[in-house]
Parts: sequence; structure tokens; C-alpha cells
Amino acid sequence: MPWPNVVENDIVSRFRALDSGEQAVIDTMIDDAEDIVQDAAAAVGIDAPTTERGQRAYKRIVAAVVIRVLRNPEGYLTETLDDYTYRRDSAVSAGVLYVSDAEVEQLRPTARRRRGAFTIVPS
Repeated sequence: MPWPNVVENDIVSRFRALDSGEQAVIDTMIDDAEDIVQDAAAAVGIDAPTTERGQRAYKRIVAAVVIRVLRNPEGYLTETLDDYTYRRDSAVSAGVLYVSDAEVEQLRPTARRRRGAFTIVPS
């Protein structure tokens, strides 16, 4: 089964309406994020999801990769608001598309426990 297609609406429904500058580049960002997620999954032996739940997880992860950059397109490391200053995570502040190991692991199919008359359950 092929990887599901992520579209602009998958980003908008999880984030906000995009401005004209973001709309101009969103398709390219999605394509790049899909490549990054699929390559990371393949590197640890994870194939395209075959269940509806797995496909939703894939779309959620690709959207998260894109949204991180949309939230901090300039890659600021620290920000100040009045008297409050906070520091962003260095990966987030890089302003580049990336997928975390934890996100990739969410794509791994979960093993279903066997049930039935001839199943031996470890104690």
C-alpha cells in the first residue's frame, strides 16, 4: 500500500489558515516533509501504513514537521515578550524540516495480541 497523500488542508486543520506567503510554499514543504518522514521510516524498517490509524498517524507526523517550521520560519532561538524571555529548543530554532525519532516510532505498527482457545498467555 502506498504512503497516504498529505495536502494543505491536513496542515490547516491542525494549525491555522495560511497566509499568501505560506500558501506559495506549502506544497513544496509538504513534499519535502513527506520525503523526510518516509526516508526516516525506511531507515528503521517501517513500511507505509496499511491501517486507517497508521495513515492518520503519518498525516499527523508530516503535518507536525511542517507546522514546526511555520511556527518559527526565521529560526529564532530566543524570544522576548515584555520582561519575559524564553529559549526555543535548538532543533526547533533551526527553522528546518526534521522528524524526531519518537515521531518515526509512532509509525511502527503495533503487534496485536493473539486471542483464542490455543493461545498461551505468559504470566
